[in-house]
Amino acid sequence: MVSQGDAPGNEILYEIMSRFDRFEKQPGPCETATEDMVFQPEASFEVASCPGESALGRLSQLRKEGRRSGFTVILLGSKDDAVILAENREHCATSLEKYLREAATLNVDKWLKEQVERDPGEYFAEIGEWCEMTPRRGISAHLETLSRKPRDAVYIARIPTSENWEAPAYIGLGGWNACPDASVLTALAKRWHKRYGAEILAITHDTMEFKVANPPASKERAIELAKEQFIACPDIVNQKAGTISALASRLINSNYWYFWWD
Repeated sequence: MVSQGDAPGNEILYEIMSRFDRFEKQPGPCETATEDMVFQPEASFEVASCPGESALGRLSQLRKEGRRSGFTVILLGSKDDAVILAENREHCATSLEKYLREAATLNVDKWLKEQVERDPGEYFAEIGEWCEMTPRRGISAHLETLSRKPRDAVYIARIPTSENWEAPAYIGLGGWNACPDASVLTALAKRWHKRYGAEILAITHDTMEFKVANPPASKERAIELAKEQFIACPDIVNQKAGTISALASRLINSNYWYFWWD
């Protein structure tokens, strides 16, 4: 359990945590967790810690339970990620209801167009030549950034909604630098869920990862999707793939998507 005497930066995490039993009653590697993180009164949800090496198994088990019982489970990454997300939500003036309302009324096509018109230089990338790149094989929020070894502990959130795409609104991700705010991320997640069967598996303080049931199967559809994802997250092209086609080649027939904002 987090104590008030822990290192600086943990105070806000301590203030919004209280003991809970629900995860302790579940068998498996999360059974010793005792934390309940409440990000905001009207958007409250439980968060339990779990060893990184068993996080994916626990996530899969809880996702199955969520589909039966009407809740969503999201991997939040490390304790530092959870602290930053909690701080962001604590100081955010936008309510969950407003995020969801704005997401429901957002015209995504219009938003994508307006982003490019607002800053053509920021949202320009070469289409480039098609090149075969290795698709992602899974998610990485439970892994150390450099060593790629499982973290000692990660956090898993149990969010009270059956709509997985609403997770950014509950967590309050975004609204800084080139990262869209939570209402836009929620609207995009809903669009991609309907079109590609995409479901959010992980949200850290600066990343979002999806599992995709029906990824694009043609170059044309993959490039169309890559253009959308680039506008939503320029860094995945500017600092990673390099071109739209390179990103598209990682999206075609790929069951995992990764977003990262600097």
